[in-house]
Amino acid sequence: MNSWKMTLDLSCNNLGDSGVELLCGALSKLHTLRLGQCNLTEGCCDALASVLRSHHSELRELELRDNDLQDSGVRALSAGLEDPHCKLQRLGLSGCGVTQRGCASLASALRSNPSHLRVLDLSYNHPGDSGVRALSAGLEDRSCKLETLLVDHGGEIWIKPGLRKYACQLTLDPNTAYRRLVGVFLDWPAGTLSFYSVSSDTLTHLHTFHTTFTEPLYPGFGLDFVDTSVSLCMLGETQM
Repeated sequence: MNSWKMTLDLSCNNLGDSGVELLCGALSKLHTLRLGQCNLTEGCCDALASVLRSHHSELRELELRDNDLQDSGVRALSAGLEDPHCKLQRLGLSGCGVTQRGCASLASALRSNPSHLRVLDLSYNHPGDSGVRALSAGLEDRSCKLETLLVDHGGEIWIKPGLRKYACQLTLDPNTAYRRLVGVFLDWPAGTLSFYSVSSDTLTHLHTFHTTFTEPLYPGFGLDFVDTSVSLCMLGETQM
């Protein structure tokens, strides 16, 4: 198989920044790299930017969704994006804690190197009006090849990285609750359905199913017995 078709999907692993740094020597040979939900921070972004800057790099798709990169990490990535050697076509930053400052860095990178990036996913972040305007202005440049800019769900609650930003806490009566419980997390715009083992005070990730939903999909609760109920309580800021 040609190197430009090589894909590495390490999503939903506790890879961490050190894991990415160890892999960087081989990443330039990949066409697609998926690192969603890998417990990454801004600490790995300089290493990833060095891959983007390499004139040997074949990387065309980079998925980093649901990691705590924040604006500082996006600024480091943008330094790689603006390099003329960078040929990345798709960048996924959904749920990475990006604000208008990170958007400004991305907009600057697109102005410097407008010829390659086609898709930029910034959904479930907080770009603010100024961030959206900065990125949209770049689309008016005839040399800019960006075709898809995703910035939906830009409210304040999406500033938290990872799955906890959507969380509500199920209050269970330990005297009556069924012991073998499974929690389900649905993110239909992103095409993920995750399952968790539920104990009295912890959630343990079991599996995440990735797909493309063709129409809106919503979670629901089914109660099969009379006089049963479900309570949803918002988590406090200290628990998020």
